[in-house]
Amino acid sequence: MWNDKLFWFSQPSLDLNVYDNYFLWLFLGLTGIGILLKLGSKFVIKHPVGFKLWNKFSNAALYSGLIGIFWYSLRYENVPFFANRYWAALVVLVFIIWVLFILKFLFRNYSQERSAFDRLQLNSKYIPGPKR
Repeated sequence: MWNDKLFWFSQPSLDLNVYDNYFLWLFLGLTGIGILLKLGSKFVIKHPVGFKLWNKFSNAALYSGLIGIFWYSLRYENVPFFANRYWAALVVLVFIIWVLFILKFLFRNYSQERSAFDRLQLNSKYIPGPKR
């Protein structure tokens, strides 16, 4: 079913089937994860560079989930062009690519950026502030 060309590119039937509900649960889960990561980054993470990393993950999950829920509402209303399932696959593909770019940042630049920020904080501790 998933590798069938007609499943992705033909106009779906008027009633929703179980695969559309799988997409709904996936997008609801992404939205929930995005909200939890957003709250976690505000209340748990104190380092600004760590906050930036958590914020990247939360934005990817939250926006992909919300766009996917919007697609599901178009699918539910059976809007002719946007009700096709390849839009849902496109949202999932964009989410995966987005996460790969975030992981690239994590493995290549995160430690350097964190240490540079810590060095800047240490150096600016000894610089006198403006006179009042």
